[in-house]
Order: sequence, then structure tokens, then C-alpha cells
Amino acid sequence: MSLSTGQRVLDACTGAAVAVIGHGNPDVQAAVMEQMSRLWYTHTVAFTTPIAEALADTLLEGNPYGLSRAFFVCSGSEAVDSALKLARQYYVEIDQPQRRHIVGRQRSYHGILHVARRAPFKDALILDNVSYVNPTYAYCGQRADETEDTYAARLVQELDDKFQDICPNNVIAFISEPVGGAMDGSSRPPGDTTGECAGGVTSRASC
Repeated sequence: MSLSTGQRVLDACTGAAVAVIGHGNPDVQAAVMEQMSRLWYTHTVAFTTPIAEALADTLLEGNPYGLSRAFFVCSGSEAVDSALKLARQYYVEIDQPQRRHIVGRQRSYHGILHVARRAPFKDALILDNVSYVNPTYAYCGQRADETEDTYAARLVQELDDKFQDICPNNVIAFISEPVGGAMDGSSRPPGDTTGECAGGVTSRASC
């Protein structure tokens, strides 16, 4: 792409992954124009559209990870906000309104813990119902005497300890990114913690 000064820039990072398909991609422009010519604005609470139904069918084919519903929003922030609201609503509906605590990971992108960015808002946005555990960031967090599996087990134990400290009956949700991005480079969770994490967190249901 070219700047107003005439300088040409090669974008190798695409911002927050929103331009990975390229800048001014003609195929994308054509697809957007085609959809805009076929649809009017419809509020998703009351209506659906054929293209949204088709996308949902594609995403949910075979019920991946047990998922059977799709809810489309316009950004990751909206997705996280909606997921947390849905989790809270679920516990209110089953008569567990005391659940109001959320656990996240430090250095995450959504629910960001970046001190400098949070500083201007710390007095206006005071959240006493959010706790954090360490990131799955082996580059900085894994000890020299730890294997990947023992490091993963320590992270699982830390998460379980956090739940017990809060009391599991007070927790709405634990939110974690499968693959870290903006805040710690590009990192994947160490080891295979999926089963351990689920079992460790949910095995003790009360204090």
C-alpha cells in the first residue's frame, strides 16, 4: 500500500489479523457487494438470513467440540462480552445468582491486563469480580528444571487453586485464548491440558 507521502509500505503483520486477506482484495470486495445487493438490514433478534444460516451450517458441521449453535457479532470484544453475559444469564436462570466472578489469564488480548492502556480508566472502571492467573507463556514462565508437561501441570494447578480461593460456586467463567497473540507474541498452550484443566476445575463443586 502507499502512504500520502508516496512511500510504499509492505504490511507483514496485518494489524490485529483483520487484513490477512490483503488490502483492497477484489474478490472480497465483489463478495461484499454481492451480499449487499441481495440483503437489506435485518435485526438479528427478529430475523435471520440465508447467508448467515449457510455460514452457521458450515461452522457447526459435525458438531465440533459439541457446539451446536452459532451467534455472529462484529468483533472479538463483542464475542467475549456476549459469552460472559450468556454465562452470567445461565447461572441466573438456574438460580445461582451468587456467581459473579470471572477468571482470565494475564497478558491476554480480550480482557486485557496491559497496565499502560488500563491506567486512564482504572478509577472509572473498577472491577472487583475479575481475577487473573499466569499466561501460558513458556518463554518467560517455564522453569529450567521443568518439562513442558510439568509446566502445563503447574498452570492447571494454579488455575484450580484460583478457583478454590474464590470458591467455584462463585465463578461464572474462565476465559482463555487457545493461542496467544498480541500481548505475548505468538504462543500456544504447553502440553495437552484440555482434559486436565476441565477435570481439575470442575471436580470440586463447592467450598
